[in-house]
Amino acid sequence: MKRIRNNDQEPQNKNETACSSYELALVPRDHIHIPLTHHQIMANLRLISELSSVNKSSEPTPIFRLNDVIPNILSFCDGSTLARAACVCTEWRDLCNRNELWENLCRQTFGVSAQQLTPSPDPVKELYVLSHLHLRATWSSALQSSMPIRAVPNVIPLGNMMMMMRPLL
Repeated sequence: MKRIRNNDQEPQNKNETACSSYELALVPRDHIHIPLTHHQIMANLRLISELSSVNKSSEPTPIFRLNDVIPNILSFCDGSTLARAACVCTEWRDLCNRNELWENLCRQTFGVSAQQLTPSPDPVKELYVLSHLHLRATWSSALQSSMPIRAVPNVIPLGNMMMMMRPLL
């Protein structure tokens, strides 16, 4: 954090604005400036110091166990948000491709369980994606960008298979 200005000081560079008795929290590379009062800054610093001093053992503090939190958050997302989240990284792609998420989404969207909609060998996500035209492009581009390209004999790439299935839908 860096102090911007008091009433009697000029801004230190052209990107700074007058904030009277405010300070700015600077995000790396100065992309976003969030005005904070001195009281807010001190409260944040106290919270950080309390969190860092609570658990000095080698085990991480429970607040930082995001792998337990992310699947719970994803369970509240709609289909297009899940498809976009799958593009973030391979770990998120694996989390977003879990059948439990898509079964829950099918139950909410169609009002029936996934077992009533598809035979058991078919993944539930494919049913949902194939039933929503606007998800097809997002899902196939996510798969193409996140999967390494390998030459496998006698195998049709997923993108080509989706194009061949389009007349059926």
